[in-house]
Amino acid sequence: MSTGAEEVDTVGIQASYDDLVRLLERAGLNLYTFTDGSIYPALYCDAGPVGSPPRGAFLFAGHFDVVGAQSEAQFEPRIEGDWLHGRGSADMLTVVATSVLFMRDLAKAFEGRREDAPRLGLLLVSNEESGECEPWGTPFILANLKRRFEYQPECIVAGERTGEGAVRVGKVETKSRGMLRAQLVASAAGTAAHTALNTHKTPIAKIFALEHVVNQVIGPQDGFWRSTYHVSYINGGASHSFNITPEECFAGIEIRPANPGEAERYRDALIEAAEREGVDVVIPNCEHAVVTPNDDPWVARLVTALATATGEQPSTLIGPGKLPGSQVRFAPMGCAALVWGQSGVGPHSAHEAHYIPSILPFYDALTALARDL
Repeated sequence: MSTGAEEVDTVGIQASYDDLVRLLERAGLNLYTFTDGSIYPALYCDAGPVGSPPRGAFLFAGHFDVVGAQSEAQFEPRIEGDWLHGRGSADMLTVVATSVLFMRDLAKAFEGRREDAPRLGLLLVSNEESGECEPWGTPFILANLKRRFEYQPECIVAGERTGEGAVRVGKVETKSRGMLRAQLVASAAGTAAHTALNTHKTPIAKIFALEHVVNQVIGPQDGFWRSTYHVSYINGGASHSFNITPEECFAGIEIRPANPGEAERYRDALIEAAEREGVDVVIPNCEHAVVTPNDDPWVARLVTALATATGEQPSTLIGPGKLPGSQVRFAPMGCAALVWGQSGVGPHSAHEAHYIPSILPFYDALTALARDL
């Protein structure tokens, strides 16, 4: 099921999608599938009458793709005490499994009276880890449902991990950072040259110059909630070949903007600097950070449901913000955008694990929320 820099496991993605569709069809859910022209299938479902327009004013969003594993053993889940180990367990397959079973149970509870079912929908995609730049990522599905049915959710919640470690109740995050990715190609003025004789700026030096510009634009930032910048990969020259400057250098950078409007400013500065340096740049992702006010009615609904289900005080259930980007960065204008899930450790790492006691509070909170929809 993995995606990322390695070759996409289309067989695993398709098998996972097929299993999900079979389960949801057997449950009799109102199901829309998205498969045409893409290796990334996706689906939307709710508990309304089969064939009816989407009714998910509250839209729960998730993904069933994962990043590559360090070993095949990570695809064999195992339970040790309160922990479920395995690739995707904390990001975010356990949350997806819980939400799918909840939708199945919701359909059963409203069997024979689907027109009264809660206004709650589920959206699952298979290309979140690679950036959702092509069909069928979240923005493509939302645009498709808008065009076909004039459907637009009022609140989107990404089911990412919002409890770190052995935490029973994941918090509701009202802030989520955006994503800016850039693919860079720097070329030499001529061909590869002797380091003692080359008088031009090398491709690697051009990439370093861009990095300096980006660091200046972002500037020093302190504290938990801040924009970050990293070189994700760089490839230029031959190992241990000290006396030859390379013909080309390839690099990828990722910026996580912390505030609305920053993504565009960082993108424009990067493109301008790349033009000065003669570096080719492709921007596959440029999505802004999202911030939903804590006093938004949808925040109150979700926090109230979570407090009802867990006995926790509402004032303790709003978190400081979700640092990794999520599907809520594609939320339409005017739509509340939140992140809320379960708990775990080590996403994208060899020691990834999900905290099992966080599953039931999450399910119970969805049940409480559904009563209010």
